[in-house]
Amino acid sequence: MAFNPLHPSWPKQAADAIDAVVQKVRSTVTTRAVQATNVVVYGLLVIFAALVAAVLGCVASARAVQIYLTWQLGTPAAWIVGSVALVGVLIALIGLIKSQKLSMLLGAVVLAFGGARWAIHAGDAVIDHDTAVWISYLVVGGLFVVAGSFLMAKRHAPVEK
Repeated sequence: MAFNPLHPSWPKQAADAIDAVVQKVRSTVTTRAVQATNVVVYGLLVIFAALVAAVLGCVASARAVQIYLTWQLGTPAAWIVGSVALVGVLIALIGLIKSQKLSMLLGAVVLAFGGARWAIHAGDAVIDHDTAVWISYLVVGGLFVVAGSFLMAKRHAPVEK
């Protein structure tokens, strides 16, 4: 209904129309501002949580390698380690047959872990804590180098001819 300045209720109608427009704009702007703020806050929270998880994951992986290297193998444990090496060989062979680099790499890593520990056990060698620490740093660093190399190789999409 158009505003009729001659009608006595037109100031109320005009105020109601202006109030409706202001309420609509305010609710739209406020909703979008709250959504944008939530995205920023929760995004930062996820980023910080991921960084903490990544650091703790690096520490845990280095510690796991240290425990693995200083593990005193009995007969059942030696069979487990031998089985891990065999699984590594199988994964590497499957990757080689299917020409999948990631499977070959995963198999080589598993084989290296199992085979190295098996070789240490077979030679009756004992690794002390200090040696296990620097070996674990070397292994975890090597895994980071391999993962980074793999990601660098995948950074560009292949160009079709």
